Amino acid sequence: KSRARVMGIPKNRLITQQIEEAIVEAHGFDLLTMGRPEGQSCYCYVNNLVRQALASLRANYSVTVVDNEAGMEHLSRMNTDDVDCLALVCEPTVVSARSAVRIARLADSLDVTVGRRVLVWNKVTGAGVPAQARRIAGEYAFEDAVELPFDDAVADLSASEKSVFPSAAPEGFARLAETCIVNIRQAGIG
Repeated sequence: KSRARVMGIPKNRLITQQIEEAIVEAHGFDLLTMGRPEGQSCYCYVNNLVRQALASLRANYSVTVVDNEAGMEHLSRMNTDDVDCLALVCEPTVVSARSAVRIARLADSLDVTVGRRVLVWNKVTGAGVPAQARRIAGEYAFEDAVELPFDDAVADLSASEKSVFPSAAPEGFARLAETCIVNIRQAGIG
């Protein structure tokens, strides 16, 4: 028997409860970090639960930001089917730009409604985004792009495995949020 059944709690309720408990409340927003299931198996049941939990959460917030770890699987798993603003974060490299273009094209090929696509260049140094990386990103018609500067404080927190949320958000985060809000409004969504 599963642990949930032994405890007398239906598995779907237990997972929903764990998702609700995993939400981190911060000043002005709440955060649910999306992970990935481990191992090789069908994720249909888990994805249905995640889809239902996201739908429930979206009903309780005026804005819901889903932050997926790097990769395309979250889109192809159809955990959400309606995205107002798809912000594709990449580092200023050719490889990262190519991945962002692939993810944008994947979103186009799926049954996912996407209002606007924004390319977010992350960790941009004084040298800026290399021309070759910009050329690769230009192969896709992103509605907007924003550059977030490299931030030593964020890098230090990441290196020590600490969250950025207890501290003040770096300046670039506010600029990214504003860009997404403007794009959502331009699309007539919010």
